[in-house]
Amino acid sequence: MAEVFLAMQRGRSGVRKLTVIKRLRAGMGNDPHFERLFLNEARLAARLNHPNVVQTFEVGVDGSVHFIAMEYLAGQPLNKVLSHAAKHPDAFPLAVRLQLVSDCLAGLDYAHALPDFDGRPLGIVHRDISPHNVFVTYDGVTKVVDFGIAKTTEAPQFAEMSTAGGLKGKIRYKAPEQLRGEGITTATDVYALGVVLRELCGPDVGLPPDLRNIIAVATRTEPERRYPDARSLAEDLERLLQDQPVQATPEAVWLATGHDGDRAAESTQ
Repeated sequence: MAEVFLAMQRGRSGVRKLTVIKRLRAGMGNDPHFERLFLNEARLAARLNHPNVVQTFEVGVDGSVHFIAMEYLAGQPLNKVLSHAAKHPDAFPLAVRLQLVSDCLAGLDYAHALPDFDGRPLGIVHRDISPHNVFVTYDGVTKVVDFGIAKTTEAPQFAEMSTAGGLKGKIRYKAPEQLRGEGITTATDVYALGVVLRELCGPDVGLPPDLRNIIAVATRTEPERRYPDARSLAEDLERLLQDQPVQATPEAVWLATGHDGDRAAESTQ
């Protein structure tokens, strides 16, 4: 539905800053359905403000073109980090793997609990959590990106985002209730992130028993038997992190991305 561009924002006194522009594909701006979908995504994205969620700076229209201006992230999507980890497992200790998921859970917990301006819960469910929609920056920060097919279970102003239709997102990370077309909850995102955690940590053999149990609970078939929300899963992961012999510092996360250049230079170009 959208195209994404890298742009240069120019300010006074020669100040320049990279930013990302997302806009409706050519021709779709004339379709009221796609226009509503895009604007609902834009309104939702503008509400999200958390260190572990990609930041939206501006939503606007240039002529007849609707656009969203977002922060530029210097780093790698998690699917590429996983590819690097498979080749260099020693550079990707368990503590770093757990920290990546813990950061994602912090961003998801924030989104799940976000209220509207009157204090009523929006009921946001991302419903497309996967390694492609998790980004690891060269500063060692993990961010959840792309709320383009997010569903709000409680907010009528975003009703168009919740319209029934074809299955949305990546099948591999879909919870059973999502595949069956049943109601989704925060536990649906927990399932997807449980699958991501399993992929990050590798085969069960050699994993700490507590971690195997966490993955098993997060990916249970019945949503009512899973962790009910991101915070519950994060609390168990935090306890595991405290017992790790290696600390998941930003430097350790940066090394896990496989980036071999200068971190500061890459982040400011």
